[in-house]
Parts: sequence; C-alpha cells; structure tokens
Amino acid sequence: MKWIIIVVMTSMSADGHDAVQIENKYDEPLTFETREACVEHVKENYIPITLFAYKTFGGESGVKDVHCVPQLVEL
Repeated sequence: MKWIIIVVMTSMSADGHDAVQIENKYDEPLTFETREACVEHVKENYIPITLFAYKTFGGESGVKDVHCVPQLVEL
C-alpha cells in the first residue's frame, strides 16, 4: 500500500471540495511506501505544502490539517 498527502481546508472551494491531494513534486508522482516516510516529508515540507493548498483554493481558505492517508486506487 502506498501513502499520499491530503490537505484539509477550512472552507469549501467553488467546486465543492474541502481538501486537496498533493499529487506530485517537480512533476514526479508523490507517493510514499510507508506512513512514516509520508509524515517525515510533510514535516520537512510543511510550508510549501500549505502554500500550494492555499493557492489551489485561490487564497480563499486556510489550511485546517494535513494528513497522510492510504492511496485507495493505484494511478
């Protein structure tokens, strides 16, 4: 099982979502073999991750939480 990063926001986007998946870094898929590796990446990259999520929501929502969750479907 692989792990991915999900950022939960404080409000809904215009299209009705309240979270964003961090799918890649430098055009490379961003998945992790273990939860621990995912959490470590989040700790080391918290500011860029939250800035990306904030910009994705058009600056209209704050970051509520960042989670490492199992990837349910292999892309």
